[in-house]
Amino acid sequence: MTKFSTLNRLDSSLQLFAREEIKIKEKILLFFNFYKILLLRKFNKGNIVNFMGYKINYISRSNLEGIIEEIFIKGDYFVKLENKSPTIIDCGGNIGLSALFFKRYYPTSTITIFEPSKTTFDVLSENIESNKLSGIKLINAAVSDTKGDLIFYKNKRSPGSSTTVSYTKSTSGLNDYIEEKTKSVLLSDYIDNDIDLLKVDIEGGENKVFKDLDSKNKLNKVKEIVFEYHDNIDNADNGLCEILDILEKNKFRTIIYSSDFALSSEKIKSRVSYHFMVRAYKV
Repeated sequence: MTKFSTLNRLDSSLQLFAREEIKIKEKILLFFNFYKILLLRKFNKGNIVNFMGYKINYISRSNLEGIIEEIFIKGDYFVKLENKSPTIIDCGGNIGLSALFFKRYYPTSTITIFEPSKTTFDVLSENIESNKLSGIKLINAAVSDTKGDLIFYKNKRSPGSSTTVSYTKSTSGLNDYIEEKTKSVLLSDYIDNDIDLLKVDIEGGENKVFKDLDSKNKLNKVKEIVFEYHDNIDNADNGLCEILDILEKNKFRTIIYSSDFALSSEKIKSRVSYHFMVRAYKV
């Protein structure tokens, strides 16, 4: 593990113990479960780990550890909801770690999950089934502003990561994508009743989804939103200002934050791509 990775892990641990929304017993449990996965990495056989009582199938070890860190340790998607049996929409479900997270804190929640990659979707389905989670609907499709067939791009260097943006660059310039065909759907078609939480992590297509929801007047049914905004120098269509204007027009207040370690504004400026979190809630 590099010096920077070690500092990142330390920073994540400090963030975990600084979190006020969970009890100290839960913090200690998360801490030991996470570091058990890190320390036993070399001894793990196959693509299955046990974490917090869940049996988790995965595609990429680094992808698995990174998502656990973001979701469970840093709490990127933790939202305190008034409804204890909330209705949640998860766009970009990946292998299902966000679903496991939501079910841990809201066991009687109803969740609809969209995941475009067939390979990732199969692992997602295994994780939902093997952990006997109920109240979850899985849809193997990408959410966008059009219906039909869609080409998206899977990152060969980071299995489990995909995007609908064909020309996305990484700061290192080492991303290598392969094409895969999937189905594209309108998220607005799936919102007829009140949604307690909308979670979006779709690697650069956020603008299209919010414009669709706005045009169909569906944001008035959404109470809370948490999404990962992906900025890329070659993806001018995914403008943050337009998304924030849409949210403000629909009576949302927004909070922009980052849980990444040591990212100064100057550091971010030097990158061709980066991401941060946006929380939106009704005023």
